[in-house]
Amino acid sequence: MDNTDGFLYPLQIYTSSPSLKNYSSAEQVIVSLIYSAKKSIYIITPYLSLTESVENALCFASKSNIDVKIIIPGVPDKKFVYRATLFTGENLLKKGIKVYTYKSGFAHAKMIIIDDACVNISSINFDYRSFYFSFEIGVNVYSSDFAKIAKDNLDKVFAESTPVVNKNHKFSQRVLDYLSMVFRTYF
Repeated sequence: MDNTDGFLYPLQIYTSSPSLKNYSSAEQVIVSLIYSAKKSIYIITPYLSLTESVENALCFASKSNIDVKIIIPGVPDKKFVYRATLFTGENLLKKGIKVYTYKSGFAHAKMIIIDDACVNISSINFDYRSFYFSFEIGVNVYSSDFAKIAKDNLDKVFAESTPVVNKNHKFSQRVLDYLSMVFRTYF
């Protein structure tokens, strides 16, 4: 992986802003990346509360035999928000998407690796707030060399992660799960 060009990789930089009502360029970029995948989609995000279009894209990928894996924190920073993250993760499991929790601390990275050829690094969480209410920035790096470095690092995170399993939660916990989803746009 010796790059004699001094790490010159094709990039796509994008921003997203709440000033565009009912439109998120960040969401559109991420959905486009997901639909472009042919073999794998690996995601790490601290918050997971998907918009309908992102969830549909991930489910389509999973049903198309694309390996879809998502890492979320195993240690929450905001317990109510974490309920929404776990609830979303458990629902994705039912749709064939593999979800893992990082056990060694709070994972705050935001990265997507598509087909070991494109890496998206951004300030964007996989939630409504980031897509529609926050000023965000991201970059897509189109390089298999760069993707290999990113994947090698992500593999270390996977090694310290455990699969999420669907649990039969108590009624009171399920109520909190549903409330967290109702109010997910506010945190």
